[in-house]
Amino acid sequence: MWKLFSKIRLPAQDASRPRVRHGRPCLDTCQKGYQVTGVDRSAAMLELAKKKSRDRRLDIEFIEGDLTRISTGKKYDAVISLFAVMGYQTTNAALAAACKVAKGCLVPGGMFLFDCWHALQSLR
Repeated sequence: MWKLFSKIRLPAQDASRPRVRHGRPCLDTCQKGYQVTGVDRSAAMLELAKKKSRDRRLDIEFIEGDLTRISTGKKYDAVISLFAVMGYQTTNAALAAACKVAKGCLVPGGMFLFDCWHALQSLR
């Protein structure tokens, strides 16, 4: 991911991360010099991520919400969605809504980066 950022010359500014989980991707992104906003629908995962952020003395904003309809009121240089988050959208409408939210959070020329996992391969 970092090679991709440098290849397209994404500035080390703002990044949004839907689905915080345990917080590590947010922490790693922040340590690379990005201002990070992490979003997750799980209050428990957010608390774990906040603790890790405090332990590392990192300034990360964490927001509880659903990525298909959340609004942070901010624009970001990148929206990064890892660990098959987009695959958790179980309908075409939910997937479209998540993509629309991501697009609405981006500055002109911003990047929406997400991964897709192959379901059968993940079960092995």
